Amino acid sequence: MTEINELVSPIALTLAARLVPEPIKNPLTSVLPDRQIQGIKTKTVRRTHKSTTAKYRAYDAEAPIGKRPDSIVVSELTLPPISEKLPINESLIQELAEGGGDPAILRIRDAIYDDVDRLTTAIRNRAELARGQYLSTGKVTIDENGFVAEADYALLNTHKAPAAILWSAQDTAVPLEDESTWAQVVETDAQRPVVKALCSKRVFAAMLKSQDYRNAFWAQGANSPTLTAARLNEVRAGHGLAPLEIYEGFVPTDSGVARVIPDNLFILVTDTVGESQWGTTAESRELVGRKSVDFIQAQAPGLTVVQYSVPDPVATWTKVSSVFLPVAGDINGLFVATVLAA
Repeated sequence: MTEINELVSPIALTLAARLVPEPIKNPLTSVLPDRQIQGIKTKTVRRTHKSTTAKYRAYDAEAPIGKRPDSIVVSELTLPPISEKLPINESLIQELAEGGGDPAILRIRDAIYDDVDRLTTAIRNRAELARGQYLSTGKVTIDENGFVAEADYALLNTHKAPAAILWSAQDTAVPLEDESTWAQVVETDAQRPVVKALCSKRVFAAMLKSQDYRNAFWAQGANSPTLTAARLNEVRAGHGLAPLEIYEGFVPTDSGVARVIPDNLFILVTDTVGESQWGTTAESRELVGRKSVDFIQAQAPGLTVVQYSVPDPVATWTKVSSVFLPVAGDINGLFVATVLAA
């Protein structure tokens, strides 16, 4: 009888897992791009940049000594593991043994690939939820499955603010002024321009109705019509504001679904705000060490698939493993504003 864990090589399954697409239409990898790193340790660097002003001196006098008021804090982080597994149980093993021929084997192989797809999607959902938490709070807090950890990137209070007037007050809110102020804070502290603004459909709808935006386009006063998306973006471009991306990410939970980013937030980011780091699993290290498979160290980081059998009860398990964490680049490149009621 063909052993189930010999039907498909772990390399083929691993490569298949890495090709499974993101389950969310426009994932936050557009803001926090994926990066594979060797090992499970990474570093984040927090820089505080302050400028100084030189002073005049007399001719023939010695130049004053300058100052370096900048500070650099380097922190080491361990990427935590995310793994899930599913069994091919006794009844399926019996089907393989008794069915004979290629059709039964092909069904089992299809079931294995389906499990890899299912498990990988679950891991990608959890990774997206972690990205959303980082962009919403400046940290990632984990308290599940008996594991408690936190990566707090120390987002400054000056990079978290409510709107001057909630944007639901369409006649009196000042979203253009709000965003311009917040963007200036980011660009001063990060020394980088804001490259993208993220918001929900709910926030976007409030912007379209805003008298502040309508006046900027129509200059007609209180009776000016609601803007279209194209006209709103025209106003934004005229005010030098970053491109707007509407994000509506949801992931399944044990009790239903969860929104990845709260729909009352407006988020500004630079291109240095961070990345999604995938490290090296223990399973991939074992694959590299096997002489029977062609898997080199350069391929080790990222999702890894292995199978193993147990005798009682008889089952063959398929496990997809990863180590993952959103890691801050320059946390000063993030601004989180509350613009609507929760």
